[in-house]
Amino acid sequence: MLLVGLDCRVTRANAQGEQLFGYAQGAMAGIAIDDLLYETGPQAQPLCERVRAAPLRRGVDGTAQLHGRRRDGSSFPADAMASPLRERALVIVTVRDMTASWEQDEALRRTLEDKSTLLKELYHRVKNNLQLIISMFNLQTRGLRDSEARQALLEAAGRVRTMALVHERLYQSRTLSSIALDAYIAELCEQLAGAASAAQRGIAVRVEAAPVEIGLDVAVPLGLLLNELVSNSLKHGFPEGRHGRILVCLVSEPGAGAGTMRLTVADDGVGLPPGFDRTFSHTLGLRLVSALSGQLRARFTIDPSPDEGGGVLATLVFSIPAHRGSS
Repeated sequence: MLLVGLDCRVTRANAQGEQLFGYAQGAMAGIAIDDLLYETGPQAQPLCERVRAAPLRRGVDGTAQLHGRRRDGSSFPADAMASPLRERALVIVTVRDMTASWEQDEALRRTLEDKSTLLKELYHRVKNNLQLIISMFNLQTRGLRDSEARQALLEAAGRVRTMALVHERLYQSRTLSSIALDAYIAELCEQLAGAASAAQRGIAVRVEAAPVEIGLDVAVPLGLLLNELVSNSLKHGFPEGRHGRILVCLVSEPGAGAGTMRLTVADDGVGLPPGFDRTFSHTLGLRLVSALSGQLRARFTIDPSPDEGGGVLATLVFSIPAHRGSS
């Protein structure tokens, strides 16, 4: 504790204050407060001004970092508070050595940086490993004559590519714990359209997605599910040179609570096959959609499009868990 006059000079210090600043008993009298405490940073100000303001307002809070200067010239991170004694025109300045606290904060900061670095490396390695698997699938297809086997491997490679895209997005994200769902949907649909030569076939794929952040636990199953729905439209909805469009839309579910979303995939293609039973999964793709919907605890429906032009409308209503951050 330092007793400071309005001339910003110490009139008296207690034993702990003298010990903190490295002065002998009674040796701090007359020392300017700015020689004992100083701020660093672009908005640093002389402490004298803050001490003089103390009779009007309590505290010496500032936006810059405060340091104490010992007699031997060494410094330490500090915290200070000014309490006015109006009847004596003096100010009591209480100083705390914040070295231990700052060291803990610095250790925590380094730990978080290390964690972020490790997570980025993990996502990057996972993405690279998935890319390797995709390359292996592609190599395998070159040696196959069976068209069904080739198609199965190509579809499997597409599913792996969907997961690789999630990890690439996580690697590039700021928080490393979530990705922008709208950007992910747009990029995934662009990849699917490119792989199916949609533009050359006269099929327009459009995405209208609300900005939403999701974590890995939602991104992977949702991406795989969307991959199946869009791929199915591109593969079966427009046979024999038929032109058309596919619209992928992500909006908040009307009337539902916060975090409940509606994802729709609508096309104006040939529609569902005759006798299609939506309660029975005929293909691997639809079986995957059913399983992934269950994993997301989502409500999934697939029906003929209500539009006059025909087509298919697939709808998924799902909830996004509250974001927990990267810790």
